[in-house]
Amino acid sequence: MGVLFAWLYLRYGPTLRFLFLAAYTVVFVLVTVTDLERRLILNVVILPAIGLALVGALCGVTPFAGDAPWKAALWNAVLGGLIAYGFFLLAALLGNLIVGRGALGGGDVNLAAFVGLVTGFPLVIESLVLAILAGGAISLLLLVTRIRSLRDPIPYGPFLVIGGWVTMVWGDQIARWLLYR
Repeated sequence: MGVLFAWLYLRYGPTLRFLFLAAYTVVFVLVTVTDLERRLILNVVILPAIGLALVGALCGVTPFAGDAPWKAALWNAVLGGLIAYGFFLLAALLGNLIVGRGALGGGDVNLAAFVGLVTGFPLVIESLVLAILAGGAISLLLLVTRIRSLRDPIPYGPFLVIGGWVTMVWGDQIARWLLYR
């Protein structure tokens, strides 16, 4: 985490944005470690993080809002959170119906809402696509190398974290690169 903090500080300097992004990074690392070790994303972590992301949006700390007024930043964050929450809630319900209990849990759904609040709309879509691509690629690698089988659970939280953190830091640049190539 020290390397991530140092990198964020070098990129953003002693700003409010740095403080919020460092706090979001702590949440992302904690969620990743907990999900990998215990296959749990705890509400005691993620619900206060959602509140923190809302405060960050009120302060204008969302990647796409730029210099927009706080109402626009808050709207972008809330819309991003609702889109991610709705998408993963639907995925969890369908997954549990098709695959059985445990396909995606409530922690994954709440984490998606946090990622959506942090990245905001429209970058939440980029974040979810990156998470799905990372999840697919790494899961395929684990299956091909026989480290995991089709019956073994693979925690999804770390993939949401990858998509969220990459989009939180480079989302605007990635979107511009994709749109204007």
